[in-house]
Amino acid sequence: MKVTKINPSERFNRNHRKEKHFYESYTLVTYKRGEGFKELIDLRLYATQARHYAAVWVRQPEDFRSGTGWAGGYGYNRMSAAAADAFRNAGYEFDHGISGRGETAVHAAMWAIARSLGYTDKQFTIINGHG
Repeated sequence: MKVTKINPSERFNRNHRKEKHFYESYTLVTYKRGEGFKELIDLRLYATQARHYAAVWVRQPEDFRSGTGWAGGYGYNRMSAAAADAFRNAGYEFDHGISGRGETAVHAAMWAIARSLGYTDKQFTIINGHG
């Protein structure tokens, strides 16, 4: 997967952060000799019975991007649909869709962002945290 476009606008809706419904996070951490460890991407996931919400922050070297998203309904992976909406609202577009495709697709999107910023696969990892 690759980042195909980074749009200049971003949308972050504070109402999508449901702190008492937080259940999981994915943090992409990078390492470069001379720079040390850095938290590049922070994706936080929240869920109620009716909806899933996602908030993402990307700390690029010379830019900071953020976005939120949500997904409702049944019959598909709402977590990845909410994450796809959050990435889109942070300005990222990918060559493959991630909406409704699960955790593996979300990780692939995070890896694609890291690669687009010049990090190699040996220079980053994703840490999973639970609420």
